[in-house]
Amino acid sequence: MVRTFYDYALRPAASQDARQADSSLYSYLRYDYKGRLVESGVGRNQTATPPTTQELSHPSHPQNWLTQPRERVRVVYERPLSQLPPGWIQRNLRGRISYQERDEDGNGQPEQRYAYDYDALGNVRSLYIYTEALRGYNGSSGWKRVEYVYDRISGKVDTLIYQRGEVDQWIHANRYDGLRRLVEVSTSRSGWPTSWRREAFYRYYLHGPLARTELGHWPVQGMDYIYTLNGWIKGLNSYRLSDTLDAGRDGYRALHNRHRWMPSDVLAYEVLYYPGDYRPIGGYQGMSNFRNFAGLYNGNIGMSYIHQDTLSLLARQYRYDALQRLRQVRVREGIDLTPIPAYQEHFTYDKDGNITSVLRYAQEGVMDSLR
Repeated sequence: MVRTFYDYALRPAASQDARQADSSLYSYLRYDYKGRLVESGVGRNQTATPPTTQELSHPSHPQNWLTQPRERVRVVYERPLSQLPPGWIQRNLRGRISYQERDEDGNGQPEQRYAYDYDALGNVRSLYIYTEALRGYNGSSGWKRVEYVYDRISGKVDTLIYQRGEVDQWIHANRYDGLRRLVEVSTSRSGWPTSWRREAFYRYYLHGPLARTELGHWPVQGMDYIYTLNGWIKGLNSYRLSDTLDAGRDGYRALHNRHRWMPSDVLAYEVLYYPGDYRPIGGYQGMSNFRNFAGLYNGNIGMSYIHQDTLSLLARQYRYDALQRLRQVRVREGIDLTPIPAYQEHFTYDKDGNITSVLRYAQEGVMDSLR
């Protein structure tokens, strides 16, 4: 149970959960004159009684009723941070967050700081990060810098530069297609043309949704996405791991297969909403088209398959009540879909819709029995 206390403006200013109550601890929130959150933290109440609305609305809140504040997070607007390294500047701060700082132990010396430099449109141009634990390490001042370069038309991030000009420099670049969809992500230490390595490549269906993702400069995994006619996700790769059933034929050693040198998939899943929810065009037969389950036509999942390379194929069947609340999950295993007691789940609800009991099974028996 969590108790929440409000100030005269009806804003939550303090709260206490059951664990904090044992130690007279409270979480607090403080606002500025514009109603913006400027501080949060945890402290101990000076008295045995809960804070009053008058105390929470006082200008000196929370110091007027709390002691030993810690886990303090301060948010400062518009005023530049004076402790930035030379040459690091903050621009366009009007009405925006200038910096944030976190003081874990409450000694007044923040362990982390985040300061922001904005462009004229309000995008973060530079993010300055201070970490006390890094101060002095290999001569470090504790400060790190991240710079963002945006596309001027779409506003999307084109390039991210971490520690420009330093020994730990790292550059992250995004490439988009004519519809401003992300198609490639590359990284480099130096930015030289021969140093770039592709981290991910994305391909889309002609009607828009993501069709395939390939990971790695020398690809280590290809993931193919299948959808139903109305755009619901149907599956990833196939309903089970198989080079011949996979939508991209990853690892299938046929001369005509463009993905024959791609490593075989390590994950596959299928989502079934109702019998006949998916009918492929062409010769693809990677979905199970299993029909012996309670079909739903409102977007709720009736059944699902999931297959990982380290686990056997598992199928889950979902049952809902008349209010579309999940009541039961039953599990089948293997290609032959043998019912098993493991991993089942059961839920009950009260008349207000709150969960009143949860029963979960692990492989060896009951794992959770909650009420």
